[in-house]
Amino acid sequence: MDKLGAFSTFLAVADSGSFSRAAKQLGKTPSAITKTISHLEEELGVRLLVRSTHHTTLTDAGFIYLKTARQLVLSLEEAEEEISQLRAGINGSLRIASPMAFGKAFLADACADFISIYPNIQLSVTLGDVPINLEEGGYDLALRMGESDRIISKVIARNTVFLCASPVYLARKNVTINPDNVHTQDWLLYRNPLLSRSYWRASYLGEQFKFPFPKKPLVECDNYDFLLTQALAGCGLLIVPQWSAAPLIAQGLLVHVMPDYLIDPEAFGPNLVAVYPSHHRSTRKVVAFVEHVKNFITSRALD
Repeated sequence: MDKLGAFSTFLAVADSGSFSRAAKQLGKTPSAITKTISHLEEELGVRLLVRSTHHTTLTDAGFIYLKTARQLVLSLEEAEEEISQLRAGINGSLRIASPMAFGKAFLADACADFISIYPNIQLSVTLGDVPINLEEGGYDLALRMGESDRIISKVIARNTVFLCASPVYLARKNVTINPDNVHTQDWLLYRNPLLSRSYWRASYLGEQFKFPFPKKPLVECDNYDFLLTQALAGCGLLIVPQWSAAPLIAQGLLVHVMPDYLIDPEAFGPNLVAVYPSHHRSTRKVVAFVEHVKNFITSRALD
C-alpha cells in the first residue's frame, strides 16, 4: 500500500469530515477513498473513522493517528521544499503572524527589503494582537514580545522600552520630568491584563525603583498604536518600545525622558522572539527571514 498516499487520504477525510468532500479535494472517487481508508484500518487493526449519514468523525485511535500522519506529511513537504530551494534558491510561500504594532514600526519595511532580495518568495502577513494558533493557521512563524524559553524560538532583538513624550507636551508643561514629578504628569496607559495598572519599575545605577501610575490616566487603551498617536499629538507620557521610539526620536517627534532610568519591560518579557509551530523545522526561507529581520532591527538601532 502507498503509505504516504494513505496518510494524505486520511488527512483529507479527517479535515473535511466527509469521504465525498475528500474525494473531490483529491480528485478521486468516493469508492477509492473508502478503499484506501479500509486498507489502512485493516493494516492497523483498529477503526480510525466512524461514518454516519451526514458526517465522519475520528475514533480515539484516529485522533492519535491524525497527529502522527500530519507531522509526517508536513515533514515530507518541508523536505521537498528544502530540496527545491537548494536547486532554485529561496522561494515559495512564507506565512507570518505578528503584533499589529510591529507592522508600522519596522516589519513593513523589513518585508519590503526581504522580497527585494528574494523575489521568488510570496509573503502572507497577518497583523493582530489576538494570539494565533500557528499550527491550525498554517503559519511558518510568528513574531512576538516575550520570553525566549520556548522550545522552538529564536531571539531577534531586546525589548528595551523608553519613557517618552512629544516636544509639544514638554513645552506645554514647561518642566523637566524627573522621579519626583513623573507620577503627576498626564499619562497614556496601555491596558493589558498581564500588566500592573498600579506601578512601573525601573532601575538607576543598579538600584531598583517602583513608580506609581496615576489612578486616573488621561487616556488608557488596549491598542498601542492608538496611544502612540495620542503621545505624538502632545497628550501625555507613554512607555514606548525602542523599536517604535527610535525613529520617532531621531525625527524629533518624541523625546526620551528620564533616559538614565532603565525601565523593566514588565510582563511583555525582555525580548522580541520568532516562534515556530511545534512541528516545524527551520527551513531555509524561515531562517533567511528571521536573520533578515534581526539584522534590519540591529542596523537601525531599534533594540
